[in-house]
Amino acid sequence: MEQPKGPQLQTQAPQPHVAILPSPGMGHLIPLVEFAKRLVQRHQNFTITFVVPTDGPPSTAQKSVLDALPSSMNYTFLPPVNLDDQPEGTQIEPLISLTVARSLPSLRQLFKSLTLTESCANTNHGFVFVPLSTKAR
Repeated sequence: MEQPKGPQLQTQAPQPHVAILPSPGMGHLIPLVEFAKRLVQRHQNFTITFVVPTDGPPSTAQKSVLDALPSSMNYTFLPPVNLDDQPEGTQIEPLISLTVARSLPSLRQLFKSLTLTESCANTNHGFVFVPLSTKAR
């Protein structure tokens, strides 16, 4: 059989890039970092970006965990949201939900600049995987 002549079209699948959005605080960040480490151990071509919503400067503990990520992972903090309209003594759960909800415009803007194949949002109900298409950007 004769080989085709001329330039060969080679298509290469994009390197899988996953965004993980943990809920604010350390309780969800640490297990998601461990999950991500296992993911890149099994699939060494994966890259991961942690997208961290905040209502203020990151804690020393958050920075410590995120600064220790392997080279295939990185992170970004979304701009802090303002929660000053919430009454004194508001429970932490609604504040976490509001922080994530009020971070959505910044998250959408960030997703426009990232080349992602998948994203993962950590909610109180476990993991939600959201495929991102061109339309979502």
